[in-house]
Amino acid sequence: MKKVITVIVIIVFAIFAIWSQPIKEIEDEDDGYVEIHSLKNWPWRGITIVTHSNIEDVTEEAIGLLANDGVNFVRLRLSIRKGKYPIEWSIAKKKSKVFQDVNRIVSWCNKNDIVVLLSHSDFPIDNSLGIKQKDAAFWNDKKLLDNSIIFAKEIVQNFDHLDNVIGYEFFAEPVISENKTPKVPKNWNKHFSNLLSVIREVSDKYLVYTPGPWGGPKGYAAMEMPISDDKILYNFHFYQPHRYTHQKIRGRQETYNYPDFIGLRNINKKFIENQVEFASSWAQHNKVPMFVGEFSVNDKAPDKIAYLRDLLETLEKNELSYAYFSFNGWKGWSYPFESYSDTLKNENPTLMLLKEYWSKN
Repeated sequence: MKKVITVIVIIVFAIFAIWSQPIKEIEDEDDGYVEIHSLKNWPWRGITIVTHSNIEDVTEEAIGLLANDGVNFVRLRLSIRKGKYPIEWSIAKKKSKVFQDVNRIVSWCNKNDIVVLLSHSDFPIDNSLGIKQKDAAFWNDKKLLDNSIIFAKEIVQNFDHLDNVIGYEFFAEPVISENKTPKVPKNWNKHFSNLLSVIREVSDKYLVYTPGPWGGPKGYAAMEMPISDDKILYNFHFYQPHRYTHQKIRGRQETYNYPDFIGLRNINKKFIENQVEFASSWAQHNKVPMFVGEFSVNDKAPDKIAYLRDLLETLEKNELSYAYFSFNGWKGWSYPFESYSDTLKNENPTLMLLKEYWSKN
């Protein structure tokens, strides 16, 4: 009888011990954000650097100054087709030049503890074909699609050994533009699946997925479940609404203020929050990492700083990593600046605002 009582007491104490465990400890065992927080330097607050324009502005000193300003993440956008090269240069020579630039910039970033995401979206790389990535002719051509995967694999094979290269992005804005109407290519998800399979043959680093079209946040409306791979980074770009962020570009004459009505829509902080939180809620629900690969406003837009501040506050509120577009390239999207040293001597409001948020790192 004493043995039975002893057994019962032991069982009771065991049950009590299990029940008395803090609930948080039990929840943490199934915490989907553990992997997210293991990303180096996460959350990322940084900037995009391009290889095809004003590459002379990207110096070791400039990278060091960015790091001092708080930048911990660089989205390094490669482009073969957009670069300005001597007419006699072959595709191979253009690639060699871009790869040399990438190696140099990644090395400088590594010295400053900056992680780098390598991005390439300018397919096909041969611009003499007269076809662009947003053309239906590209998405309907199996050879061009296969070649894009071959080149993506070549990028990974060249740079995967670099420790601070955190991952890769290909097709950052999947879209077919027909009669000025953007659509998601019907074979985009299949193409991404093929791309992922090939990349996984040579790398287990992160690969970025964007639903499209144009990388907008509302693209996640059509995505029921995340991709079955634990090294996918989900991305969107924020240029909403285009009529504000892209005003005065390519012949657009209209002027829009912020906040203000554009058509029947009230473009204000609430508008920005609704757009951002649509994508952010999807990521939080599915417990996957998400970042904003690009955001910017043409420098000629009135109230640019007010818009950017409201957007940055919203990104921070939703715990989203982000990269401003851009450090170099067309100056309407940059700080803007003629050279980085001139910017430091005469800081403009955009840089001052960015430094305020980069300093949170």
